[in-house]
Amino acid sequence: MTPNYASPIASLPDYPGLLESLSFLLHGFGIVIFTLAILALITHGMGRLFVAVSKSQKTEPPAKLRSKPPDEEIDGCVLAAIAAAVHTVLGHQVRLTRVKRVGTEQRWAQEGRQSLLSSHNPRNPSDGSQSPFNRKNSPR
Repeated sequence: MTPNYASPIASLPDYPGLLESLSFLLHGFGIVIFTLAILALITHGMGRLFVAVSKSQKTEPPAKLRSKPPDEEIDGCVLAAIAAAVHTVLGHQVRLTRVKRVGTEQRWAQEGRQSLLSSHNPRNPSDGSQSPFNRKNSPR
């Protein structure tokens, strides 16, 4: 003969009272909070372990990041071309006082952002018709 173990859910009455319902709710909430606290402790411990391991492994940064880029002088032909371009745009003689080399990676990213943002401008039709964005008192 096997023992008859009653399930905790089966032992609840069909219509529990307020205290029984609150007790059931608080026990469930307590189990959830306890589980979350255990998970928080586990992740905190893993984070501390990763920090300890990374401190013990002293790695040198790559050579590319370690050294400063050398201050190179810009070639005279390049300076003459820059001065000629500025003269062509402005229409008068200019004297270059300082020329600074700009990283190309940052410039390409900036150009991409500008292109993307300018594509969001509302259209301005060239045929004279009104755009839905600038329509004033038009009948519907």
